[in-house]
Amino acid sequence: MKTLAASVAALLMPLCAFAEGSANAVPKGAPGTGQIVSWLFSTCVIVAIIFVLAYIVKKTRLRAVGGGHCRILSQIPLGPKERAAEIVIAGRHLIVGVTSQQITLLADLGTDGREFAAKLSSQTKALNTDETQKGESDDKR
Repeated sequence: MKTLAASVAALLMPLCAFAEGSANAVPKGAPGTGQIVSWLFSTCVIVAIIFVLAYIVKKTRLRAVGGGHCRILSQIPLGPKERAAEIVIAGRHLIVGVTSQQITLLADLGTDGREFAAKLSSQTKALNTDETQKGESDDKR
């Protein structure tokens, strides 16, 4: 916001300097009020176009069209600047942790998620079985 105010002030300086002189002391060939207003308007339009284009590029994140070797399937935020993402690179499903400083491989799911789903299911069943047996032994005491 400060840079915007400084830019506007820099654009208005020639207009203020012109206004300080008296109307009778305007040298021959000096720009008239109409020319200054025209210059000011066109400068503002150019600055506005620059800001609009910067906003569009930031929001659309224009990317080069690639061969489609890398895709983000899903992601979940874990904090303000951290997230976990499931990506596919060259046909391999990977789970990665992404922070502002690094990207860490958390799991390799193989060529499809079936291997991971099978492992997860077996681990979940084993964990539930262990908890159930522990709960039953606590009840017997």
